[in-house]
Amino acid sequence: MPVPERITVLHVDDDPHFSELGKAMLEREDDRFEVITETNPEHVENHLEEHAVDCVVTDYNMPEMDGIALLKRIRSRDSKLPVILFTGKGTEEVASRAISAGVTDYLQKEGETDQFTVLANRIRNAVEHRMDQRKREQYQTVVETAGDAMYALDEDGYIEIVNHALEQMSGYDREELIGKHVSDLLPVEQVEQGEKAIQSLREGDSNESERFTFRLQRSDGESNLYELTLSLLNKNEFDGSVGIIRDITEDRRKDELLSGLFEKSIHGISVMEIVTDEDGEPIDYIHQRVNERFEELTGLDADEVVGNRATEVIEGLEETPFIEIYGEVAREGTTAQFEQYSAPLDRHYEVSAFSPRPGECISIFADITDRKKHEESLEQYKQLVEYSPDLLVLLNEDMTVRYQSLPSPLLEWEPKDVTGENPLEHIHPDDHEKILQHYTQLFENPGQIATTEFRAKDANDQWQWLESRGQNLTDDDSINGILAAMRRITNRKEQEQQLERYSETLEELQRTTQALVETTDIQTAGRQAIIAFEKVFDFHIAGLWLSTPERDALEPLALSEKGSDLIADPPTYSAETPSLSWDVYQEQESRYIQDMSDCEKPINQDTPIQSEVIVPLGQYGLLNIGSLEVDAFSDHEIRLIELWADTLAVVFAQVLQFELLTERETALRQQRNRLDEFASVISHDLRNPLNVATLRTELASRECESDHLADVSKALSRMEELIDDLLLLARQGETVGKREEINLHDVVSTCWRTVETGEATLTIEDKAIFKADRSRLTQALGNLFRNAIEHGGENVTVTVGVTDEENGFYVADDGPGIPEEHRKDIFGSGFTRKSDGTGFGLAIVKQICSAHGWDITATKSESGGARFEITGIDSIDC
Repeated sequence: MPVPERITVLHVDDDPHFSELGKAMLEREDDRFEVITETNPEHVENHLEEHAVDCVVTDYNMPEMDGIALLKRIRSRDSKLPVILFTGKGTEEVASRAISAGVTDYLQKEGETDQFTVLANRIRNAVEHRMDQRKREQYQTVVETAGDAMYALDEDGYIEIVNHALEQMSGYDREELIGKHVSDLLPVEQVEQGEKAIQSLREGDSNESERFTFRLQRSDGESNLYELTLSLLNKNEFDGSVGIIRDITEDRRKDELLSGLFEKSIHGISVMEIVTDEDGEPIDYIHQRVNERFEELTGLDADEVVGNRATEVIEGLEETPFIEIYGEVAREGTTAQFEQYSAPLDRHYEVSAFSPRPGECISIFADITDRKKHEESLEQYKQLVEYSPDLLVLLNEDMTVRYQSLPSPLLEWEPKDVTGENPLEHIHPDDHEKILQHYTQLFENPGQIATTEFRAKDANDQWQWLESRGQNLTDDDSINGILAAMRRITNRKEQEQQLERYSETLEELQRTTQALVETTDIQTAGRQAIIAFEKVFDFHIAGLWLSTPERDALEPLALSEKGSDLIADPPTYSAETPSLSWDVYQEQESRYIQDMSDCEKPINQDTPIQSEVIVPLGQYGLLNIGSLEVDAFSDHEIRLIELWADTLAVVFAQVLQFELLTERETALRQQRNRLDEFASVISHDLRNPLNVATLRTELASRECESDHLADVSKALSRMEELIDDLLLLARQGETVGKREEINLHDVVSTCWRTVETGEATLTIEDKAIFKADRSRLTQALGNLFRNAIEHGGENVTVTVGVTDEENGFYVADDGPGIPEEHRKDIFGSGFTRKSDGTGFGLAIVKQICSAHGWDITATKSESGGARFEITGIDSIDC
């Protein structure tokens, strides 16, 4: 018997280094080995429970338990599991004790790696031997329980197993047969016949068995003729044979022939001479004599058949087994009984054949074509009934059950047998009236088909929902009753009820969600959620815990009414006190505790809760659902709870976001007020004296000439520019208006025309479309163009294009560029490298980009000038 593809070995040795070495060496010796190592023999039983171990290899001298004690423990649970003692302490005493304890093999450790080759071989032999024992036991069980006489021989022909039926057939006791060679019971020629059959099976590719006849002399001296069906135990690696014996004495049929009933027989009869080849193998037969019934049953004319080879008369005969069967009977002097379909004649025959003398065969046959067709129809009907997923019930007029089909293997339940009874007593009381109305309706309407649903007890006294499709066939003489086809619909009913509950839950969830969406207070949202939860679920406690702003603790937010009765003072969860709830919040994964008593981390050891579902609400908190019963939650209920939790997490996020936006809006309003106040100061308190100074300077220039007045006028103009930029920063800030679809080419071209560009040149290399506040984008582009002209001169070339890697565009020039040390500072308010600059131009560009959610960076262009890249535009389409 071949060793299985995977052999699991448990290697027990207190030396972890040797244990790992043994694992590596064994798995290298045989890639089918999967070695599990264990250094503590106390843990061996755990491995045996968790793994399908094929062999245990154990050391002897171990501190926790020696190898003999471990062997005894293993034998107490599995007396046949192979156990090999692989030890460095190799004494006769140890070996003797190991053998007494039932060790499979004993091997002493050595200092060379060859020892693992030996050990691997011992393991394979032990596993193979155990599998062989199992197979022998299986064969013995099959043989012993079979109704036919059966035996099993080993590969040498000695009897290993006989069953009770063979004892009765032969007249010998089992003890007289076991261990005997088959030649002690049968003549030499019959032994040789069996050996040839075994050889044929071993060499053949298709046949699973050989069948032949033999004579066996019983213990009382009587000799009968038997048919033997012979099979091999293992075709690939011959382990012996199994035989099934049947008595086929044909005295009655032979007597009929010998009594001169040849012509009067109702069966077809033919006397044939077998035609053989040079090796004596049958290749054809010749009808020597046939009776009249032969012609009727075959449709062949006797004059055409007699004296001619059968293959010449019947086209395609060589494709049937008749030549082989008749030839075997004639050659061996045996008999044969068989049923065979003849394709050339398109008929089924039941045939008995025997040999009156060597080389001849007489066949007696009957046409069973009609019977076969009827049997096939009956068999088909039987299969349809037996394998129908419906239960067929035939009721009399008084509602008693006349017939009930056997339970089909396709049925998922075991129906109660109510044949001869009124089934009403097994039907749920609430469905009695419905069934009576259904039955009355059927009786009053012959031929009508009606369907109803009801509950009935099965064979295990469990209520099952059934659907019955009944028809009144009282007018049909072959049936004469109400025929009902019933099928179990319990699962469908449960699914309908579950779906109904699920729909109610979703409806309540929808109503609650609509209410919660309008909630702006987290406390109110929590209480409303718990109230809605109690309407849908019937658990003992439901509670919400909210995370602190620092997320270092979970504080109770809301508790169900039942929960408040059970837990007067709900705890706060944090990392300081170990708890399941805090673990779930930290890990952000739901957890179902089926039995709280098995848990190591309940914050309250005296909690009345026996099972609990804990679901995180993202970063916002936690939902706890508890029951006073163990394992009170189904998978479906857990999924619904998690669905509610997801909804609450979204609601909490919305409420907290609303609170945050409210706070932010208040802060922005305050900031806007301050900026408005600041803008008023700039606009009024600074512009008025500036205007006065400007006018006075103009008047002074009319009255006298002075170079100082020109410098004063220039300084006042610069102050005017500074005030305009400050007002722009203060009043618009980091805000944008309505965004619209912008064509980069169009907006750049338009903006270039509104800036004093002098002799400067604009090049637009790419096209792009994106959404932006057109007014503020124009301001930003204008400032970038002015910045290029101011620093690059009137002949500067400005290039606009789309960035290669990130979503965005750039504005570049061929001017002197920006020193690397100033590139981060140029966007700050007041930073300028020109004596007449305000320092606010690029700061405004930075604000406009930030208001859109974009980024702006300064770098060097390909020509060495300045390049400003505006990126992070999500909607850009190039």
